[in-house]
Amino acid sequence: MLELLAIPAWNTPPKTVEDWTEALQSQGAVVTLERESPAAVWLEVGALRFRGYALCEGRKLEAINFELADPDPAPALKLLEAAAATLGWELHADDDEDSDDD
Repeated sequence: MLELLAIPAWNTPPKTVEDWTEALQSQGAVVTLERESPAAVWLEVGALRFRGYALCEGRKLEAINFELADPDPAPALKLLEAAAATLGWELHADDDEDSDDD
């Protein structure tokens, strides 16, 4: 599984879960949302086998941890890169440095 952290680029205006949903849908994705708490929601694109755990402060989206489960993550990655670019966000690969500490 590939994990990516999406965060706002420097000096990017605040975005919401709805902004991310619209950006993904504008690329042709069908997005489902599952609210876990007032401060957290899952965004899922089942057709591409990925989901993102979004952390919010009020309506403002702070970060999204995406999990890409498909053996070929290229289509999901392409979609996420396009949505992130539209919104002024950055994607960073999870290099799993902390896994040895557990």
